[in-house]
Amino acid sequence: MRLSIDATLDYHFESPADVLLALEVAQLPDQRLVEDQLTVSTELPLSPVDGQESIGRRTWAAAQGAFLARYTATVDVDRPLPDLTQIASAPLRSL
Repeated sequence: MRLSIDATLDYHFESPADVLLALEVAQLPDQRLVEDQLTVSTELPLSPVDGQESIGRRTWAAAQGAFLARYTATVDVDRPLPDLTQIASAPLRSL
């Protein structure tokens, strides 16, 4: 299955702040990143770092005032579908 992702974060910081963006697609054995792009409104350089156990990527950015980040991606997901007919439903009141 091919998925398209489009996420926009729109913030305003009254004072300088370090921001950790953790929204990028993790490349896993059952999902393949086709393409992605992260755009951020800050003019300062971004600092990408690997996620925990090298799963995914995080990006540090410096922000002050208006801060806009947009992430778009296309990912191919290839994992088996679970047999949901074998799972009992829960009563709505217990959810």
